[in-house]
Amino acid sequence: MLFMMLLVFALAGATTYQFFRGRKQNLILMREYVRELERALKPVDKNYVLLGLYSGFRAEFLLNLPEVYKAEASIALMPRESLLYYPISLLTLKHDRFYLVLRLNKKVRDELHAVDPKALKYNAPELEKKLKHRISVNGKSYLVNDPRAGEAFSELLMPEVLHVSLVPETNVLYLFAKPRPGLVERIASKALKTVKAL
Repeated sequence: MLFMMLLVFALAGATTYQFFRGRKQNLILMREYVRELERALKPVDKNYVLLGLYSGFRAEFLLNLPEVYKAEASIALMPRESLLYYPISLLTLKHDRFYLVLRLNKKVRDELHAVDPKALKYNAPELEKKLKHRISVNGKSYLVNDPRAGEAFSELLMPEVLHVSLVPETNVLYLFAKPRPGLVERIASKALKTVKAL
């Protein structure tokens, strides 16, 4: 009986410690990613929505650029504050997520996709049917719907980037990546550079 009580107290202590430690880590990451996005995009107006308090955020940025009028970003963080769920999420989710959508002023002519083969499970099944070609950029393999995607996305295709696409129907550049401090700003800046080169 005494052993069970000690075990319950130890688990309660570890759970509390992990909550405060994980919460602090996620808050530090969110603060850093907000700064990086704002430095890269230089918005004239911004709107943030917290996702589950410590789970990340969704943001809209109004931009004063000839090529892009709006950027939408979403950061989804691992549940570092949960001692019991965090290990499971390492197996299922595997990493934090960064999504960036640039809404373009100019018309996108061609639909282009470059997808890391490991990221196919995150995409719609009909996209997989379009990805008929394989290219290698910076030593990493990508599935593409058109070989021109490698050239169009050459700035953006780095190991942490899992999916980049240009979609004429919605007139956007879409990007999905694994974020880390220092990388979010680089990716957002390169996304703007890619759009300017279109």
